[in-house]
Amino acid sequence: MCLTFVVIYPLGALILRALNRVIMHAVVQCIGLFLTCCATAGGIVISMQYNRSKHFASAHQIIGILLLLALLSQLGLGIVHHRIFKRTNQPTKLGKVHRFLGPTIIFFGIINAPIGFVFAGNPHLCLPYAVILLLVIIVYITVRFGAKICCRGRQRRKQQQAAGMGGAPGGAEGYQYPQFGPGQQGQGPYGQQPPPAYGRQNSYGPGDEVPLRPYESQSSGLAAPPAYPRPMV
Repeated sequence: MCLTFVVIYPLGALILRALNRVIMHAVVQCIGLFLTCCATAGGIVISMQYNRSKHFASAHQIIGILLLLALLSQLGLGIVHHRIFKRTNQPTKLGKVHRFLGPTIIFFGIINAPIGFVFAGNPHLCLPYAVILLLVIIVYITVRFGAKICCRGRQRRKQQQAAGMGGAPGGAEGYQYPQFGPGQQGQGPYGQQPPPAYGRQNSYGPGDEVPLRPYESQSSGLAAPPAYPRPMV
């Protein structure tokens, strides 16, 4: 039981938050849930052998049973949230409950271990348990925030590379056209927009009179001057 709440469940949460691996997160947490069920069954069998614990009225036993029920609920919440998210690609309220219920379960499970040591008459185990717990917390915090810093650094480098290639912030490149060269879309006479097309873009129905521009004539055809100003020579 100590192994599951101190090592396995935090490891599963770290895999999701630091590596963003949902399937691996689910596998690790299911392994932890299986071990928790085995440990609970062993605790029930042992409790039935002593008069002091047969009625399951101690704080350690009550907290343990409630944590087992919460873990089963957590499994159902995670499965339902994942199915809805895959279908809609939108966060759900079940996902928020799942996110905050998990750390709460781990917290009370960690606290319940020394309560169980005292209840079983082995309070000397609390000290090595606390030392191991402290080491696990240090490793968890280091990996968690180290992964977040690395992720932000990668995003910043991608944005800088995109900006250096003439793209817009976020990696999306802007519109480019050859007369101004690559990455020079803001230096032409038309700013950020491409030059206008040669022909008129208005659509006229059959028989409609098409208005002419001042420099156009019916016989001008392709000899008409372009729609954009010619550079001075």
